[in-house]
Amino acid sequence: KGSNMLRLSSQNSNPERARDVVNLLIDAYLESNVAAKTREAGKTVDFIGEQLAGLKDNLDKSEQELQEYKVQTGLTTLGPEGGSLVGKVVGLEQQKNELNLKRQRVEYAIETLQQSLKKGTPFTPPVIEGAAQLGELAARLAELEAARKSQLVNFTAAHPAVKEKEAEIRRVQEAMLSAYQSARQELSLGERDAARTIAGYDEQLKEIPETELELAKRTRVHKVNAELYNFLLQKQQEAQIAQASTISSVDVIDPALTP
Repeated sequence: KGSNMLRLSSQNSNPERARDVVNLLIDAYLESNVAAKTREAGKTVDFIGEQLAGLKDNLDKSEQELQEYKVQTGLTTLGPEGGSLVGKVVGLEQQKNELNLKRQRVEYAIETLQQSLKKGTPFTPPVIEGAAQLGELAARLAELEAARKSQLVNFTAAHPAVKEKEAEIRRVQEAMLSAYQSARQELSLGERDAARTIAGYDEQLKEIPETELELAKRTRVHKVNAELYNFLLQKQQEAQIAQASTISSVDVIDPALTP
């Protein structure tokens, strides 16, 4: 209790069988741990792939429209004021897009966790960057799931000790749900704050000359698309590496030996 270490044992009149039961349970848990992490990494890859699907076309289109306008007007660069405002807007748009993507991941986690609570099935928490509380709860949940599996070696699912462990698991899942919901609210507020600031800069952009205003609009759209596309490509590569190199977060100190 109060430790992230588990000690497994099995009683049997056949010593070799008792040893094999414990080692098979360890192997099964290690495989389950890796499989869960691989599935989660795969979902991240798929999610980012969906976001990238239509973005490349938008990027190519915005670049073409920007270049066509430059050729038509002979205006190729923005003035100091316009360039400064566009730079600020692009930075805020990128911040807003990153918040939006993280919020979508949180909403996916909320939906999945709610289904797990409803059906009483295991929940594999997705990784949410910058959420320390969720990381701690995820570690606690993994410990409890491991403890429950070790109990099922000697007890049935109806045993009071197993039922108590399941109740603990549910309490942690409910705490995670509350933490996810708080994170979603915080991310939504961040998106709204960014949108309000962007709207203020848009009003300032209207004060620059008309021809430069159109160039500013097209430059902004293209830069926002380019920044988001590159950001998603980086995240996709990170997720693919994580998927390909998934290792267990569980270490076996000593395997079971024949007594």
